[in-house]
Amino acid sequence: MVKALTEHRERQAQERAAAGMRWKEHGLVFTSRIGTPREPDNLRRSWDPLRKRLGLEIRFHDLRHSAVSLR
Repeated sequence: MVKALTEHRERQAQERAAAGMRWKEHGLVFTSRIGTPREPDNLRRSWDPLRKRLGLEIRFHDLRHSAVSLR
């Protein structure tokens, strides 16, 4: 997990540099390409093709319940 988050931080730094003055800092870990909060509809649109490709029946919303039950 640490490796994945470190790599994500590096990619986000590149996105921040590419966005320049358009970047809006919100102190978030997962953002849009310009630093703003991700829109729920965009997350669902990204999740559905991935879910189908992996043959999963779980909705995006259900992921948080799964994560809690894994603790």
